[in-house]
Amino acid sequence: MRFILISAIILVGAALAVVFVLIPAENEVSLVPPEPTASLASPAPEVLPEPEEEKPPATAEILNSKIQTGETLIVELSEEPVNVIFDGKEVSAFPYRESFRAVIPFALGTKTGIHNFSAEFTDSPSIQKTIAIIAKVQQIIVFPPPPELGMTDKQIVQNLSVSNTDLRKIVAEVEEITRFAEPFVLPVGEEFVVSSPFGEIRKTGEEEIVHLGVDFDVPKGTAVHAINDGTVKNAYLDSIYGNSVIVDHGRGIYSLYLHLDSMSVKSGDTIEKGETLGFAGSSGLSSAPHLHLSVKINGVSVDPIQFIEAFR
Repeated sequence: MRFILISAIILVGAALAVVFVLIPAENEVSLVPPEPTASLASPAPEVLPEPEEEKPPATAEILNSKIQTGETLIVELSEEPVNVIFDGKEVSAFPYRESFRAVIPFALGTKTGIHNFSAEFTDSPSIQKTIAIIAKVQQIIVFPPPPELGMTDKQIVQNLSVSNTDLRKIVAEVEEITRFAEPFVLPVGEEFVVSSPFGEIRKTGEEEIVHLGVDFDVPKGTAVHAINDGTVKNAYLDSIYGNSVIVDHGRGIYSLYLHLDSMSVKSGDTIEKGETLGFAGSSGLSSAPHLHLSVKINGVSVDPIQFIEAFR
């Protein structure tokens, strides 16, 4: 009996020892030191911002350097200017394509010599330029009143004065909008014959008449096209200029198509560059079929061909 009890006690003790070895305490602390971790790595190098590219200064390019009286100065500005000053007077500059344009007309009676141009910008140095203007050589012809018109030289001049007064009123309005987005073109194609140039002086009896446009020698019925987009300011019959179409291109730029045989548009029409406005003829005070084209900028008559070629 004593032997059996002692054996039982030994078995129980051995079992408890096995349990103690196999199940470690819940809060047992390991005596083995931890492996080093990557949390102690060196900090990343500081990234410096890239330097900003230096903005190039604004530029002002004169597109037509040789200017005569009766012509137009075109200046292209790379940035929008705060102001543009020409001979002490402010001139408007308007967006055109990817730049800005200043358009400065010179009447035939403009003082020749050196003129001053300047432009100021927000973030660029101001620009100053000098412009040399020379006198246009004006051709003089003798132009007696055609008998079929039934008017004396003085009557012709008086009637011209009335018609020109009406024209000045029509083109006096300057809207600060640009109705065109492309260069100007000639109204009768690139191949043409000029029968009377801009600035020609016509001696009619005792009177002198200055020709403030260009006469294209074209047959009756030749299609006449708009030199650029715009709005028909007026389409009417004038006693001197006959069937007349006046197009407003915005920014004070007007084109006039006179002595037409017939008109294809009416006042208020919106027209596109190259659109047919009418057909050449000999209406009004005219002795032969032709197209008279005038361009007026801020009320100033300028050479139409020079303006169209300069505003490229």
